[in-house]
Order: sequence, then C-alpha cells, then structure tokens
Amino acid sequence: ITKDYQTHFVEHGTGSITYLIGDFFGIGRAYAEAVKFDGIYDRGSLVAVRPEDRKEYVDNCVAALKKGGKVLLIALEHDPFKTGKLGPPFCVTREDVEALYGEKCDIKELHRESRFDAEPVWKKKGCSYFDEIIYVLEKKES
Repeated sequence: ITKDYQTHFVEHGTGSITYLIGDFFGIGRAYAEAVKFDGIYDRGSLVAVRPEDRKEYVDNCVAALKKGGKVLLIALEHDPFKTGKLGPPFCVTREDVEALYGEKCDIKELHRESRFDAEPVWKKKGCSYFDEIIYVLEKKES
C-alpha cells in the first residue's frame, strides 16, 4: 500500500483486528485491491449510498475482500417517505443485493425483522413498513 492510502484513511487497531476510518470512495479501486480484508461490517453504509453510486461502493468492497472474505450487511427495506424522498436511508431489497453482489459473492439471508413498531419515526415519515435484513455475503473463490 502506498503512502497515498494514508491520506484517505486513519488506521486503528491492535493485534489481529485492524480497522480503517475514512473516505471509501476516495481510496479508489487500486487501493481497495491492495488492502485485502478478511471481512467488512456494513451497517448503515450501503443504505446511505445513493442508488446511482452503489455499484462503485460495492465494487470497492468486493475488491477489498480476500477470496472467501465476508461482508456482514445490514440492509433496510421500506416504502418512500411521505415527502416523496426514497432516503437516506435508502431501501435495499434482496433483488438489489443480488444485482450488486451476486456475481462475485454467495448471499445468505440470516435474519429479517420488522422495525416499524419498535421505531415509530418511520411511521411518522409515512412508511407503511420498515424492515431490517441481515445478510452474510461471501466472496467466491473464482
């Protein structure tokens, strides 16, 4: 990894766990490919990315993973807000996950839960449902 990588991220951690905080889009694909993580925890990232920018985000995620590496993805499904806005947080359906990750990752849904009654803010925003879905995505060997 070149020193330019350090202009995009701050590295933290000790022992066997290292994590980076910074501009994931700014790092670029070449740096993402050089890093090679065992895993990525995505809670609140993909759902915050505008739909037109998701492919770049996912391409960087997959490029940064070792073969067999995993993404723990927490996605949200909901209808548009009463203002007509779609997000953030944006809805990310199973079909979206398959379209974005399916070619390079195996996808397994671990859990699906309605958060509609537990988090009344979504009803106030005009949603008729608000689900949280947890996926494990494993990078394919080929």
